Amino acid sequence: MMVFMGLIFVVVFVFILVGMLSHFAIFGSMVWLIARRASEAAEQRRAKPCGYCGSTLLPEATMCGACGAPRDPRHVVSPATENHLTP
Repeated sequence: MMVFMGLIFVVVFVFILVGMLSHFAIFGSMVWLIARRASEAAEQRRAKPCGYCGSTLLPEATMCGACGAPRDPRHVVSPATENHLTP
């Protein structure tokens, strides 16, 4: 009888533990995802330096006011590569 009661206790304990862990995984991942997206949105709204000249760009600016370069540094053409394109 004691073995049977111990076995029932272990089974109930495992079900409770698995349920708690699954809820923690599901809700924890949801909280992490929401926090990550909020952090990314805040990062995009921050003022950043121009990738070409270094002056500070306003968060809503798409072009640099000082040099006219685009905000995204992937589209920046450096002066060294710019000269070899012109004949």
